[in-house]
Amino acid sequence: MTVQFSATAYTGYEEISSLTIMSEDDESEYRISSAGTAVEYTFTVHPGENQISFSTDAQRVDAPTDPRSMYFRLENATIEVVS
Repeated sequence: MTVQFSATAYTGYEEISSLTIMSEDDESEYRISSAGTAVEYTFTVHPGENQISFSTDAQRVDAPTDPRSMYFRLENATIEVVS
């Protein structure tokens, strides 16, 4: 089965950063910033457990009252079956 992950990705800064989305079979790179970038990543779902991973070179977001390490955010994320 093939599915598509879609979202809008943002960093906390104006400068362009790289966001890589990876699955077992493939990976795609996107250029993101605080302006927001639509990302669409299509991948194959295999029987059993499946995982997608995210990697970025964006700067850590400065959020002094939040203990999490945050580098980017995703809005309106969906996963839809395409075939």
